Amino acid sequence: MPVPTVNHHDIRRLPRSLVAAILCLALATLGVSWLQIESPSPPAGDLRVNTADEAIGARAFVIDQIFGEDSILSNSSRSRAKVDCDQSSNIFCGMFDKVADIEALTVTMEFGLTSLVTLVTPMHSGKIVTIYHRGHAGPSVFTPDFTPSVNALLKAGHTVAIIAMPLYPPNEPIVTVGDVVLATHDDFEKLPRFTPSAELKFFLQPVFQTVEDFSQRHPDWQIQLAGLSGGGWTTVLAAAIDSRIDRSVSIAGSMPITTWTSEEDADREQTLPGIAGRLDYQDLYVLMTYPNRNATLVYNTHDPCCFAPGETSWAWEESVRSAAGELGGTLNVLYQQSDLHDIGQEGLGAILLNSARN
Repeated sequence: MPVPTVNHHDIRRLPRSLVAAILCLALATLGVSWLQIESPSPPAGDLRVNTADEAIGARAFVIDQIFGEDSILSNSSRSRAKVDCDQSSNIFCGMFDKVADIEALTVTMEFGLTSLVTLVTPMHSGKIVTIYHRGHAGPSVFTPDFTPSVNALLKAGHTVAIIAMPLYPPNEPIVTVGDVVLATHDDFEKLPRFTPSAELKFFLQPVFQTVEDFSQRHPDWQIQLAGLSGGGWTTVLAAAIDSRIDRSVSIAGSMPITTWTSEEDADREQTLPGIAGRLDYQDLYVLMTYPNRNATLVYNTHDPCCFAPGETSWAWEESVRSAAGELGGTLNVLYQQSDLHDIGQEGLGAILLNSARN
């Protein structure tokens, strides 16, 4: 799968100052003000992304806040190595059925931070990789349906790339950078930063490097990103930025900040430092589908952890789905009857929908 060109709305490889100038001129020509992107936070339910120009501008703004003049892969690298399960301590060895191969993709980022991505290849592989992000779950915290869900994906021909949040196993739980000790996600704000949202790149680059790896090795494959909880949050932001992600499924991952009743229990990254106030999650949901892509948001009606809608649908749902459709994308919002914080049958079904294309 080729890396998108600028003609396909990919602006990652141009200097952000040049991008901003080009976009300002283009938007002004069309009578659209750049202030539509950079003005104060919109009222609850309002969208900043309703047109293609606004989508391009919003994506440029998010990338600039996180990466500045750099590309989304800058200051990061990756390496692949086969996993010998007879000698390896990899937590996924022996967990799944009908596995042809297991590899470790190690992503190294700025300040020496690393993320381990486990690549599981099925016996009969189709032309699709599902990057599944487990969020905050460590090796002893598997939701009951994690293994059956991965087995279902493998059976359907998906190669599965398994990722966890920074500082959560199999990643190093504590990292020291100079005088800064990273033990929780709140500690990332203590690192030297050159952009307002620089800390968010440590959550995103493992996904982007995995996308880059499969795009180069298998350019004709489809790339799907899915995740639960913090992994669902990562799915939203990564799919909003990288248009090479063909399809995305976020489960119990987020809801618009303007609808929150309290930020007391929110993870720092959930508050979108440097981005909130200009854009909210409903804008990112539209970007997940632009251009011409499919995204699904899944909510457990009585989730004991996060973003439980109860027996009602979200008030913002219709306007966001409509905006995505007007731009040629498809946004689905699913509510599954559950009092668990897990993938669920409808969540798995949404991920498996892509199997029909193989």
